[in-house]
Parts: sequence; structure tokens; C-alpha cells
Amino acid sequence: MKFKVRSLSAAVLLLVVASTITGLALTNQAKSSYNLLVNSGFEDGYSYRPDPHAPWEGPKGELEVANGWELWYDNEPGTDCYNYRPEYKLEDGYVHTDPLRVRSGQYAQKMFTLFSTHTAGLYQRVAVPEGSQLEFSIWVMVWSSSEDNPHHSTRTGKYWLSVGIDPYGGTDAFSEQIVWSDPIEHYDEHVQLSVATEAQADHVTVFTKAAPVWCVKHNDSYWDDARLVIDLPFKVFLPLVLKYYGTPIPTATPTATSTSTPTGTPTYTPTHTLTPSPTVTATSTLTTTTTSTATPTDTPTATPTATATPTTSLPDLSTSSKTADRDSVDYFETVFYTIVLHNSGPGVAANIRITDTILSLLTYLDSSVSGGAVYNEDTDTITWAGSLEAGETHTITFGCNGPSPIIPHDTLITNEVVIDDGVHAPFTRSVTITGNPWPTPTPTASPTAIPTATPTRGG
Repeated sequence: MKFKVRSLSAAVLLLVVASTITGLALTNQAKSSYNLLVNSGFEDGYSYRPDPHAPWEGPKGELEVANGWELWYDNEPGTDCYNYRPEYKLEDGYVHTDPLRVRSGQYAQKMFTLFSTHTAGLYQRVAVPEGSQLEFSIWVMVWSSSEDNPHHSTRTGKYWLSVGIDPYGGTDAFSEQIVWSDPIEHYDEHVQLSVATEAQADHVTVFTKAAPVWCVKHNDSYWDDARLVIDLPFKVFLPLVLKYYGTPIPTATPTATSTSTPTGTPTYTPTHTLTPSPTVTATSTLTTTTTSTATPTDTPTATPTATATPTTSLPDLSTSSKTADRDSVDYFETVFYTIVLHNSGPGVAANIRITDTILSLLTYLDSSVSGGAVYNEDTDTITWAGSLEAGETHTITFGCNGPSPIIPHDTLITNEVVIDDGVHAPFTRSVTITGNPWPTPTPTASPTAIPTATPTRGG
């Protein structure tokens, strides 16, 4: 059956009405129902993953990623502290409440490095209609700081953030076909990143990207509430307007959203019905000249119930310490450091990681490290990863020769270890000794007076 446009003004009016009707329905539904991502809120579980550049090594405890997402990072070797693989962890907002890094729900995806930089992120590949207009967005909070105040980023690492879409569905984070948002810096509060493009295939891939520039003590980011939505073109609804041209233009009459019992049964003429959203919001119902009158009835007020606050037994490594076996060290002498990790809390510390950087004034004593720790010659660091039960203690020792090169007398040498229990913010323990101390003066013996005998005259 063919339809003819009877007048230009009527056709325009119908187009406006159709766009309004479909816009109301799709705007509400798209915001709540058409998020195409899996585990978009980062609430549906986490799992340990293998290093994508060394998958044969199996899953690693430091790569804990939200289900449905994959990790990526730049593994091109950097110099000194630059371009390291970050750690990926579950951030629990019920445990870490001050400051709160989770934007909504209980969990967020944490990604971080200590005293180093990274270029890394997450990605997810999604099936979409080819040619569809897409928008990807996600919220993120950054703590990038040279100091330990978790509420404020001080002397930041210039932490750049961006998001991207590969419209062809590739999974190479370095592909030139990815459409990236402009990189931004933003610290200590959540900010939403977004990017839009058109799908060029039946799959697209969304990416997050974090790239701090400087090797500050803390380079952390927390990702939450991601969305990938389709912007359906208006031309999809034009056939509906033409199909139903000639029928009376319905007027939208607001319907009460309270729990009420209608006194009459309305009769509807429109050829399609908008389904109201399940949330309690104001919606519109299409009616003809026949309308119904809603008679409100008393609705009992729900009695609020207390929400149980989750309780968790947490570890506490704050009583850990670091000491040296001497107060000063001279050339060709050796100093031994001792790190004592002690869990004084009631909970298990399941993901402890420590990093101790050897200062340039000292040199590591070969094969001196103990306690299961490892010396990395490339980074000149002592590292250890493990767990401690409540009340348990673990000791690590290592030695250093020094000082080297020649330094002024009484130079202070401070050695610091970074301790991360996987739950609280990382903290440090340090010890200071004196390098090339001034020699202690040798006391000079005072001459002892020898009494001289005085001769006497004989009688």
C-alpha cells in the first residue's frame, strides 16, 4: 500500500512527532539498557591473568583484572625507572573508604607502579552493527604523587589519560586506526573520559590508556563505570512515519507514577505503544480523546531497614622495620641491612610486595640477599613478594659495599624500602647511616713529669 504526503507542513509535523516519540523511548532505554560492554561496572568478578608478552609463564598475582576485560601495556624496555609493567588490582570501596577511589558499587579496577612510569590500560572487543555511531566513556581517578598523602597529589608524575575505539575491532593498542580522545591530566577526583566514532566492521574494541611521564613514588589510577552505547540514526524511524501517515496525531498525556488504581479502562487507538521504564520516573502514555482518571489510594510507607556494613579482618604491616648493622660505613667496608616484615593485624596479608632501591652511593654485595628476596641488576633493586598470616614475621637481609665513588666526609646515606600489603596505601621504612666519616682523632699522650732529686749536704 502506498502513502502520499498530503502537505509539506503535515509531513514535517509528523517527522517532529515521530522523532519526539522515538527519542523519548530510546533516550531512556539507551541510558539504562543498551550498554554493550561486559562487566561495565567492574562488579562482576576479577581473575589473575598471564603477562600478554609472556603467556607461557601462566597467571600472575600482580595482574588481577576485571572479568570481561583484558590488559595491555608497552613492554619496550625503558631506561632506569621508565616504562615498567604496572600492577593490576581489585580496589574494594568497602575496605578503602578514605579516600574512596570507587565511583559506584563496591569495586573498581586499580592500576599502578611505584617509583616508575608505565604506558598501559584495559581493552574489550564488542560485536556491533557495522556503520553504527558509537560512544565509549569511562570514569577514572588518578593519585600521582611524590608524597604519601592519599588525599592530594603532590609533585605529580604528569599522568596522562585517554580512551579510544578501534572501529575495525583490532586488539593492538598501538594501531594507528584507533580513534583516541585528547589526553588530559586530572587528579584526586573522578573524571569521565569519552570518545565517539563510526563502526567500520561488525566488531569494535574499546581501550583505556594511562601514561605518566615522571617516576614519582605513586602513579595510581582507578577505573569505574564504563559505557559503550549506540546512537541510532533518525532515518531508522522514517519508514514508521510514512507507514502510519494519515492517522490522527496522538497527544501525550502524563500518567501518574504513584501506585494508583484506575477507575475506568481506557481504550487506545495508536498502532504502537511505548513500554514504560521499570524505574519510577515520569513517562508519557499515548492516548486519544478518551482518557482515564486515576484515583490515588493510600500506599503504606516502607519501613527502612538497616544496611549491614561489611566487616573484613585486615592485615597491618605498620610495625615493620628496617635497620642497619652499623652507624657509618667507610671505603672498602660493608653494611648489612635488615628488613623485618610483621603482620600485627587480624587479617592475612595475601599480596605483599616490597621494593628496596640501592642508592648510587653504595654497591650491592653479590649473593648477599636472603629471605627469598631477589636482586635485580638492571634496576638495582631488592624485591620480594609473598604473604603473612596474622602475627607472622618475615626477615630479609642484604649487604652493600661502599661508599663509591669518593664522597665528602660525613655524607648521610638514607636507604628506603617501599612496603605494599595489597590493601592499604604503600608506605616506607628507612634507615640513615654516615658515609666516609671523619676519622676519630687519636689522643696524644701527655708527658709525665719526673721528679728531680734535690741533693743535701752531709753533716
